Amino acid sequence: MGDGHDYVYYGQTQFTGMHLHDQLKLSLIQQMEFNRVFTGEIFPEYYLIKIPNFDKSLRDTLDEWIYYLKTSELPEVYHAQGLDEVEKQLNIDQMDPVKILIRL
Repeated sequence: MGDGHDYVYYGQTQFTGMHLHDQLKLSLIQQMEFNRVFTGEIFPEYYLIKIPNFDKSLRDTLDEWIYYLKTSELPEVYHAQGLDEVEKQLNIDQMDPVKILIRL
């Protein structure tokens, strides 16, 4: 998806007038309801992750997840939400089925 050097790209939906080039705003009622001003603020944000470009340097919790996706291993130390559940599942997946049956 594209030709860039970074490994995480961020994008969002913006609505710009084709003739007057102004940004589309929410109505006053919608602004009060959504606590936002522009229509693009209520639409999805997008992240494109180019895993092959990731150099395994951990800068934040997103990098911890990308590390896992790239290597299928957890970082030695991690703080990202959800990775503890991944660790539990990896431990179960690595169990020897024969030893499990013997314990039962």
